[in-house]
Amino acid sequence: MMGNIRFNLSMRNGGFTLIEVMISLAIISIAIISLLGLRDRGVMLINSAEEINRASLVAQGIMNDFEINAPSESKREGEKAGFLWRFEASEIPVADINEWRLTLYHDNKEIVELVEYVPR
Repeated sequence: MMGNIRFNLSMRNGGFTLIEVMISLAIISIAIISLLGLRDRGVMLINSAEEINRASLVAQGIMNDFEINAPSESKREGEKAGFLWRFEASEIPVADINEWRLTLYHDNKEIVELVEYVPR
């Protein structure tokens, strides 16, 4: 009985070889690792955008306060909502206009700079 069974190594049963499975797993692993890296980068960008948005709202609020009560000195500094801010007012010689420049910092890094031109 055993003599009648022939093994034909060139015929395949429609399955995958071990090397094909290992290569496909390696490719899938690389793709998953890349996607996880993109997700982490996306979260970091979202956090950065939220910080910039919050700083912009704080800067606009400070500038609105200055429009209501114009500062008497040309330079001021302070802290509001976790941001350090620096205000500088300068005259523009060509026109009868002042330049108000407000810069917000967080962790010693400039986040937002808001510039407005107001009449004297």
